[in-house]
Amino acid sequence: MPGPVVIDVEGARLTDAERRRLAHPLVGMVILFARNYESAEQLRELTTEIHVLRSPPLLVAVDHEGGRVQRFRRPPFTRIAPMARLGRLWDAERGLFLAASVDCRQADIWGNAFCLYIGAPIPAGWRESILAYLHRHAGEITQRGQVRHLPAGETWQRLLLDTPPGTYQNGGFWGTASGWLIYALAQVDAPLAARLFHDLAADYRERGIHEWVNGSVTRLPNYVASATNPLAAVRRLVQEGRL
Repeated sequence: MPGPVVIDVEGARLTDAERRRLAHPLVGMVILFARNYESAEQLRELTTEIHVLRSPPLLVAVDHEGGRVQRFRRPPFTRIAPMARLGRLWDAERGLFLAASVDCRQADIWGNAFCLYIGAPIPAGWRESILAYLHRHAGEITQRGQVRHLPAGETWQRLLLDTPPGTYQNGGFWGTASGWLIYALAQVDAPLAARLFHDLAADYRERGIHEWVNGSVTRLPNYVASATNPLAAVRRLVQEGRL
């Protein structure tokens, strides 16, 4: 088993002395910094070289928190905003993240569900608040297992094109986010999550898989993400033993 000690290495490639040090049984993980990164290919070679030194392989991590503390900044890595910027999107009154910081400062159902799905590093109290809201309002933000982008009764305050409320792109319900919501709800109410998935599957069997629905109106048939996103979420729940 790997040992309890976490160490770093000097550069983009291992030295002979570092290989000997990493082979020591007390070492259990290597942490990387900016000095260890030149390119994606070089990073892949470095981590592979670290992994082959031991069996089971050593863990490899990076000190990577976002904002000023982001060690890998060049492509293909995405710049991570500081957590303070994320905090400016938090609406304490509703207990949800907003969709944007200027125009359309509206509660974003999709974004909040996705935040829980990917395990975003947010305060535990915020996570519980999001879960409570989604659970409390599940009946209002879903239709046949598909999900509104905004809370019930709301439409976008500003769009690039003039789009009447309740029509495609400005209201209605989408399958894209169904899996994220189902996964979130399964953390607090597995029967409700299962019912939403069954509702979604029943609608797909009856009317086909569309990007958008609202009552009897549908748009864009055979929309792949409406099927793949929920399927991935449900498979994950089954693997975790939650459904």
